[in-house]
Amino acid sequence: MRKKQVKKTNFIFRLTAEEKKFIHDQAEAAGLPASEYVRALALGYEIRTSTDAAVLNELRRLGGLCKHLYNEGMDPVATGRALSALGHAADRLAPR
Repeated sequence: MRKKQVKKTNFIFRLTAEEKKFIHDQAEAAGLPASEYVRALALGYEIRTSTDAAVLNELRRLGGLCKHLYNEGMDPVATGRALSALGHAADRLAPR
């Protein structure tokens, strides 16, 4: 496991009240503190939300259920299409 670096330096900048609210709202939607959200954006990191992880887990669960139906012989064309669609959706959310 990588050792976490201690952040000791501040970076201060001015915002309008509307900009500050927007940043806080976006950070909250991403499930991150505002400072971490701004840092990730400024450094070009991908913002991954907790919702993405939950949706990805649900897509995987549904994929497992479709695979079960496919293996049971339930309409192989329809279940194959559903598996493919779930796989494509999961690929768009999965970390690279």
